[in-house]
Amino acid sequence: MEFIKISLILFTAIVLSSCMPYMIKSESDGATKEQQEEVKAQVMSLLKEEYKQPFKLEDFNYKYDTHWKHIDCQIAGYCPKVRYGTYSFKIQAVDNPIITMKFDIDDENKDSIKKVIESFKKTQLNKRYCSAFASYYLDIMNYRQQIKQPYTSETEKFCDSKDQTEYKDYKNYYLKHKDEYK
Repeated sequence: MEFIKISLILFTAIVLSSCMPYMIKSESDGATKEQQEEVKAQVMSLLKEEYKQPFKLEDFNYKYDTHWKHIDCQIAGYCPKVRYGTYSFKIQAVDNPIITMKFDIDDENKDSIKKVIESFKKTQLNKRYCSAFASYYLDIMNYRQQIKQPYTSETEKFCDSKDQTEYKDYKNYYLKHKDEYK
């Protein structure tokens, strides 16, 4: 009887260990310091070109880590995982102090810097500035601050011209409750 128990445990251990290479699958290697610097430089250049103003990099980080492949997996030990890097940025608009952009760029399934940058251009570049403006309204509500003019009206005009009006929901809420934020 003990032989059967030991055999069953051994069999289970072998089966589970043979699945491990599939559970953690590396899609890319971590970016080198040179690659990180290249991504940082290209992102800063693209922002300057897109928004026609200078930006200051306040914080930058690259972290190569393990992530769940499927967010809805129910049994953590059996969920497939993948390793990839995340570039994290915090960037301030020099000419408009109310705009602070915080965003991440993942290098999952991207085997070159060119693909990382193309993904950023396609999915984030034209929305970052006005998303930061919406975050500005959240910040003034959370920290009970007053709106800063003329930056707010200039940014509204800019975002309206790009047909990015997500900030209006936050602005309207703020205006409705502005007496609470004094």
